[in-house]
Amino acid sequence: MKRELLPQFLFLVVYFLLITLFKRWFNFLYLPFWLGGVVGLLLPYIDHLIYIYVLYPGADVSVRVKQFIKNKDLKEALSVFAGSDGIQTRKIIHTFYFQALFLLLSVMVITSSGSLFGAGLVLGFSLHLWVLQLKDFMDTGSINNWFERLGSVLDKERQVWFLVGGGGALLLAGLLL
Repeated sequence: MKRELLPQFLFLVVYFLLITLFKRWFNFLYLPFWLGGVVGLLLPYIDHLIYIYVLYPGADVSVRVKQFIKNKDLKEALSVFAGSDGIQTRKIIHTFYFQALFLLLSVMVITSSGSLFGAGLVLGFSLHLWVLQLKDFMDTGSINNWFERLGSVLDKERQVWFLVGGGGALLLAGLLL
C-alpha cells in the first residue's frame, strides 16, 4: 500500500504545485484546493470496500479481509487485499467506463461549482486513475485491463496516445481552472 501511495502523492504534489505556481495561488484561501486533492487522491480506494462488501462479499479474499478488519488488523487486511491477483479487473472505479463518466462529472464540477475543494477533489481523483494507468503500463506494458469490459483491446501505440492524452487533459484542466 505504501508503495502505491508514495508515487500518487508525489504526482499530486508536483501537479498541484504546478497549478499553484501558474495560478499564483499563494494564499491560505486556496488550501481547500489542496485538501480536495488529497481527498480525491484517496477516494478511489473506496473500490476496495465496494468489492469486499457489495460485489463479492463471499469471495475468499473478501472473507479473509473482513476477518482481519473485525480483529482490527488493518495492516494485514490491506496486505491480503493488495496481494490478491485478479481483483483489479473486477473493480468498478478502475475501468474505462467509470473514467469516461467521471470525466463528464469533473468538467461539470470544475466549470460550474466554483468550489476549490470540489475542483481539487475531481483533479486528485482523476490524477489517481491516470497514475495507476501509467504504473500499469510501465509494469506490464499494457493498460488493456482498463478496457476489458469494452470487449476490445488497444494496440501499444493507442495505449501510449491514451496515456499522453489523459496526462495532457489533466494538465490542461488544472491550468484552465
